[in-house]
Amino acid sequence: MEQGTLPREYRTRSGSAAGLYALLGFVWLFGAARMATARFLPVWYRVAFVVLLGAFIAFVVYARPRRFTVLDEKGISVRGLLGVRRLGWDELHDVRAEAWPEQMRTVAGAPRVFGCAYRADGKRVVLPCVDDREVAGVHAEVARIRSVWTRLRGPRWEPDPAAEARIARDAARRDRWVRAGSGWAVPVVATVVIIAVIVLCLVLFD
Repeated sequence: MEQGTLPREYRTRSGSAAGLYALLGFVWLFGAARMATARFLPVWYRVAFVVLLGAFIAFVVYARPRRFTVLDEKGISVRGLLGVRRLGWDELHDVRAEAWPEQMRTVAGAPRVFGCAYRADGKRVVLPCVDDREVAGVHAEVARIRSVWTRLRGPRWEPDPAAEARIARDAARRDRWVRAGSGWAVPVVATVVIIAVIVLCLVLFD
């Protein structure tokens, strides 16, 4: 990819999320079936649960194919599930290919390797659709994006000496969340929340 080929777009390939959509459909059916047999819960709660779960899944199905990463002369535009973000080339500290956490690779549709941009404040911005599920040779593609960044970031760009320390701290924080999510914290919290909701409903609607 040369500078002259800009703008360049990365978008979701058709059919790349079939496994994810099948999983979401199963989750909705399972949740609906459980709510249908949960006679001890009020009707309004069961209906609301099924409707809200369906709305969330519909949002994911609607928003995921609309994700993109676009490169142009001024920077990178990324659209995730929640909106569009713009990054100027001179705002970036680095562009890298990273491995998806091993604990998350069992999720349907999750990539193994993805591209990301780091800002000088250490915050990581994942580049949607720049991953090994959407792009053949993702490492080479990230290297091309990085070459564009080094060319277009401007002659006044200088690395922030403290950026790597910030990146390391942010990575450690993410790792703690991932390990907690794959360990005991999420099941325990979810169980407490479910029990609290059930008890509250029994008290209010007995």
